[in-house]
Amino acid sequence: SDIKKKFSIIFLLLIKSYVMKKLMTKKYLFVILTIMPFLTFSQSAKEIAKNCLPSTVYLLMEDKTKQPISLGSGFVLEKGKVVTNLHVIEGAKYGYVLENGSSKKHSIKGYFQIDKINDLAILSVPTLTAQPLAISNIEKPEIGEKIYAIGSPKGLSGTISEGIVSGIRSLENKS
Repeated sequence: SDIKKKFSIIFLLLIKSYVMKKLMTKKYLFVILTIMPFLTFSQSAKEIAKNCLPSTVYLLMEDKTKQPISLGSGFVLEKGKVVTNLHVIEGAKYGYVLENGSSKKHSIKGYFQIDKINDLAILSVPTLTAQPLAISNIEKPEIGEKIYAIGSPKGLSGTISEGIVSGIRSLENKS
């Protein structure tokens, strides 16, 4: 067992350098395809789930007739702001967010920022008061490192899965 283990919570695929640059400039237009890797010392999957699940949310998007058209996951960036993937909300007229373990629907009122190139959106959810996810400034994960994904695959909220970093890709010049 390693003395130090790096874990990251992955929603999709993170480009850390871009995220941190945007966070440092306080513009919040950033690429979070995962949540920032953070260094932990012998944190178990159970401890990571306990610390992070309260900051993750389930999204249900609806068309103009209020019929469901997509499901997704996101995380609380700060009070009233949720980060998710743009493809989750595309084509939707309405939508709401559910916190893990709650049945209270929080209406999505719009968005603060979208990033089409990196498939991200920061949504406005004014009634949402869940705790923000702590995002730390640490080195990029390395290939082969253990990671955890937390989200709501196929509508199953509060799900955590273990995996490894299988590759690192640069999307900086993606158009």
